[in-house]
Amino acid sequence: MKEQGFTSKQIVWGIAALVVLYLLSVIINLGMMELEGEEPRRAVVSLEMMYSGKYLNPTLFGWPYLNKPPIFNWILIGSMKLLQSTSEAALRLPSLLIYLLWAAVHYRFSRAYFPKHLALLSAFMQLTCVDIYFYGLANGAEIDIFYSFVVYLQAVAIFHFYQKRQWLNLYLASYALCAFGLLTKGFPSIVFQGLTLIALCIYARSVKPLFRWQHLAGGLLFFIITGLYFGGYNAGGNAQHLLVNFLNESLMKSAIGERSSKVWEKALGYPVLVLKLLAPWSLLLIALAVKSVRQQVWQNPLVRFSILFIACNLWIYWFTGQPKARYIYMFVPFATTIFVQLYHSYFAGRQQQLLRYLGWGGWLFVLAAAASVILPFVIDSGGRIGFICALFLGIFCWQYFRNRSSFKIWLFIGGIMLLRLVYAIVFIPIQDRGTAHYEAPMEEAVAASKGQPLHYWGPVQPFPVAIGTKVFSWRGDTISVPPLIHPQVPYYYHKHSGKLLLYDSVRVSGRNYISFDRDLQGGPVDSIFSFGDKRGGERMVVYRFQ
Repeated sequence: MKEQGFTSKQIVWGIAALVVLYLLSVIINLGMMELEGEEPRRAVVSLEMMYSGKYLNPTLFGWPYLNKPPIFNWILIGSMKLLQSTSEAALRLPSLLIYLLWAAVHYRFSRAYFPKHLALLSAFMQLTCVDIYFYGLANGAEIDIFYSFVVYLQAVAIFHFYQKRQWLNLYLASYALCAFGLLTKGFPSIVFQGLTLIALCIYARSVKPLFRWQHLAGGLLFFIITGLYFGGYNAGGNAQHLLVNFLNESLMKSAIGERSSKVWEKALGYPVLVLKLLAPWSLLLIALAVKSVRQQVWQNPLVRFSILFIACNLWIYWFTGQPKARYIYMFVPFATTIFVQLYHSYFAGRQQQLLRYLGWGGWLFVLAAAASVILPFVIDSGGRIGFICALFLGIFCWQYFRNRSSFKIWLFIGGIMLLRLVYAIVFIPIQDRGTAHYEAPMEEAVAASKGQPLHYWGPVQPFPVAIGTKVFSWRGDTISVPPLIHPQVPYYYHKHSGKLLLYDSVRVSGRNYISFDRDLQGGPVDSIFSFGDKRGGERMVVYRFQ
């Protein structure tokens, strides 16, 4: 970056300004939208763990929760306790901080293989991949950003210590991170460990790295860490049930799982999902059409390992019945490592071509400015704020199109951050009005029950502790579990009452309950309040059981 005429002090201030802009673009209205997807489930499990003090035995509605291990719940609990809040923002903030830490680690690691300015560019490419930036961080109470960071550390530990030929560190670090990954999301971490070691063997052109006593030491550490957890869990629950369900959860989402459907049709569209996840930087893949660029890309050791890591691991997610971008966040920094090499190899000596491409990219900011002006005339969106955002975008566009230096790539990154800021200020409130379903009804339900505790009831469901795939099945015990209910209900009940919503398998006379209307069957109840469950299209009733 010194070649571009900037002093070290100017560079530091520029980076600081981008980081501040990045934080503002995510923090503003971070807690406005209701918890979505898996967010409320993570929140409720964490709340119950915090109230009960049983940090090894997750529960949902007060009953054993067997789908996910507890480490991410501990992080959410730490955030809620530190901020003295159980709000949406407090639950989403850890993922933002983890993602920034992840980018910093990626920069620090990449510096050994790239000049500082390219390592920094790779980190900012990671931060501004629009799928995570606009969606993943807005739904940050989900587990995927943290889990992907653990997998990233697991993979780079293998590569870093191999480069130094520090075999004991390689296996102890990677298997410890594999254990933490298993205690975060289950068995996929073991698959990542095995396939990444295969990628290492291809990189090393030898299988000898696998046949070392240090490999046994790493495996032993893995079993010690996971064994300590499952032993502790077994003191208050059934560890066999937990392990079997972890395995079943992983297999059910794969191509051989019973939940999979139209695997081959979805696989054909999967490259589009990956390119969308990595946008706008995935456009740099066009540079691979140049033979000299391809040759330079393969010469960089980190880029070569990144290609092998993606090639050896991505196919597991490619051929699955449930293709989702959030499952593959861990590939993003490896992809941006490749992109930054493509950028450097292709545009070195082609500044005019770079400026032309970036000029085309600038029309995104022009369109965003126009949308901010037009939107208030289409829907109620707070016209003054939209016009102010359009004004700032207009000033930025003027500066952007005037710039004729290679520094323009950093202006492009800053422009993406401005777009995210406009999204946070203007579009999140609009999105919230269109998607909010549960907070208002649960606030009314709490008011209607006049401070009396609310319980959840429905016919108890049998749950087979089993493995069921298209090629293999095994059945163990059958246990009882509460019937399915959207976890927004207990989260927003707690938000407005300060109480947990627990499940009663048998109703007690005089207690207040919430149930689906279909389960009441005209029983002896006094209805207090009802509302439409907009996700499932049914009605839920708050009532007193007689």
